[in-house]
Amino acid sequence: MIIKGIDAQLWAERYLTSYLCRCNGECNYIRIDKRLIMADLLLDEVRPLGALEEISSGLRCPVHNAQSGGHPNSSHMYGRVEDRYTGTITLADAYTLLKDLGAYKGIGLYIGKNHKPFVHMEIRETERVWGRIDGIYISGMKGINAVLEEERRRSE
Repeated sequence: MIIKGIDAQLWAERYLTSYLCRCNGECNYIRIDKRLIMADLLLDEVRPLGALEEISSGLRCPVHNAQSGGHPNSSHMYGRVEDRYTGTITLADAYTLLKDLGAYKGIGLYIGKNHKPFVHMEIRETERVWGRIDGIYISGMKGINAVLEEERRRSE
C-alpha cells in the first residue's frame, strides 16, 4: 500500500501491531497520521541496531487514553505520537538522533524507577521538548537537561 510515495506496507509490517491501541483490541480504533509513518521510515534508515525499536505506547482510543492517565486531548488519540523505549542507546543519544532527524517536533524524555527509559516522539506543527523524572514533568530544555543529568547519575 503506497500513500503518496510512502511505503505504508513496510511501516505496517514493522510497527502496526505494537502501535495499535492496547485496550485488548476491543475498540477497533485506528488513526495514523501519514507524517508519523514518514518520520518512522526516516528514523529506520538512521537509527543504530536495537535502538528505538520497541513501541511502548502508540495509538490510544479515548477510553484507553483516560484509563492511562493521558491528557484529554492527547496526540496519542490522533495517531501523531508514539513512545519508544531507548533500547541499545541512552536517552542522550536518542534525543540527539531525533533532533538531528528533525521529523518529530515534539520530543519528551522519560526516566523512572518503575519503567525503562523511553522517548515520546510526536508529529506536531511547533517544536516542544520536555522531560519527566519519576512522574514529575519539567518543561523545555530545563526538563531535557534534568532527565539527561538524572540518566548520568543513575548510570554511575
